[in-house]
Amino acid sequence: MKTLETAILQGDEIDQDLVWSLLKRKDEKFGILKKLKAMARALDIPEEEVLEEAFKDDQGRYLDGPNRDAIHNALIDWKSK
Repeated sequence: MKTLETAILQGDEIDQDLVWSLLKRKDEKFGILKKLKAMARALDIPEEEVLEEAFKDDQGRYLDGPNRDAIHNALIDWKSK
């Protein structure tokens, strides 16, 4: 998650609002994988890096909770600076 976290911390207020909006969107068809891809595109960072660094289970499925927590913490860290 280093690439995404770094991009979040280096972003401006509009970037933060966009990432928050993506993170908090409630739609069963917009799961964590689509959220990660959308955040990568919004922050202009390589999607492949974000997906490679994301938390996955033993079967390669993207884990919602740990990924959401990491993104949430990066957003809170940005707000604190």
